[in-house]
Amino acid sequence: MQSPWPVDDIVALTRMRGLTSADIIALVRTCGTIDEALDRIGRTIGLPLGLDDTDVPPVDTSADSTIVTYFCDTYPARLRAIPHPPIVLDVRGRLPPDDVPAIAVVGTRAATAQYGRPVTESLVRAWVEAGCCIVSGLANGIDTLAHEATIAMSGITAAVIACGIDRITPAHAKRLAERIVDGGGCIVSEYARGQAALPPYFPQRNRIISGLGDAVVIVESKRTGGALITAEFARQHHRPLYAVPGPVTSQRSAGCNALLASGHARTLCDARQLLEDLGIDRLPGLGARPRPELSGIERRLIDTIGNGMTYVDDIARETALSVDTVLQTLLDLEFRGFVRRLPGQRFVAME
Repeated sequence: MQSPWPVDDIVALTRMRGLTSADIIALVRTCGTIDEALDRIGRTIGLPLGLDDTDVPPVDTSADSTIVTYFCDTYPARLRAIPHPPIVLDVRGRLPPDDVPAIAVVGTRAATAQYGRPVTESLVRAWVEAGCCIVSGLANGIDTLAHEATIAMSGITAAVIACGIDRITPAHAKRLAERIVDGGGCIVSEYARGQAALPPYFPQRNRIISGLGDAVVIVESKRTGGALITAEFARQHHRPLYAVPGPVTSQRSAGCNALLASGHARTLCDARQLLEDLGIDRLPGLGARPRPELSGIERRLIDTIGNGMTYVDDIARETALSVDTVLQTLLDLEFRGFVRRLPGQRFVAME
């Protein structure tokens, strides 16, 4: 799709209050120039005329990012299909190709070290091994864990932010953004350079996270917060929504458990489940993908289970490892498909 207008003119329309995405798309497609569009706006929509060249600064073509409009061939096809798509994206790095499966992974900013961290890392590792791109929001907690786990696997991740692409905060997020771009991923914003993050921007950011994914996964979430807003956008976008069940005593899993209890989300206990649901395991070449190598501790645990030690306490005693280490490692192995958990804190090795 060839952009029918200069980028500066499309950007100018997005800065006019009162115009929806649908309005802008219709104007650009049916008007030959921005002057014609402004005339129509004044006659039919009732907005004030007289948009001056000084009202909207020209796009900074010297910046280390690229402006991608709704009308460009490089605009993500998934995003184009959602209601109210962003008309303009400021992209630093490379957008993932449309034919690469993408999974949005979000959750609380206060991820638990004992549960949220290992679960996020395990899920993301498995999906990256299957050739998926991981989409998230560069926030603290689950978002950061998802991005970092992808980078650790040399995978591709896209971070959608709620501010100008040059206003990333805090400092550690700037460093993570650099690593994302250096690893072949991208930072995406619909806001102008210089724009600081404001509270209303975060829900709008979340619609882009959902829109860029083939599925949305909530790992840990309280009963209120951005992750549940993303979950609602997933429903509106007809994206499969998954939630990881958590302890009933944990407030940081209360949102996930509520989504599951209401039937709004599918229970996710195995990374392979989502791949199978989306048909990703049938993509060309994925069947020949080798299983990742096991660490020394992982191999010891699987060998011990194979020798008949199935209870966590027995495995810990046999391997001289702490119960916490055994549990976290087995949880990781379970999500990667090497072991299966049984009632009573028992585990069996998978063939």
